[in-house]
Amino acid sequence: MICKRTNSLNTVGDQKTNNKHLKESISEEEFVRMRTERDKQLSVPNLLFPAIQFNMNGGKLFRKEDNGLHYFKMPINSFKN
Repeated sequence: MICKRTNSLNTVGDQKTNNKHLKESISEEEFVRMRTERDKQLSVPNLLFPAIQFNMNGGKLFRKEDNGLHYFKMPINSFKN
């Protein structure tokens, strides 16, 4: 696995200069087109459904099942990756 070198300190100016998603020179139309094309290639994030359920429940776990454990419920075959 190749790890990118990261910088833990970035200014807004650094981001506007170096982040292709935040550059001042990109128009709204170009940004929307770029993100739409990129997002079409991405699969559904692994933790999307647990995060939605947790957030919709006010950050609390659901009630315990009969075996004493909390569960997230996941749709099966609903989305293509």
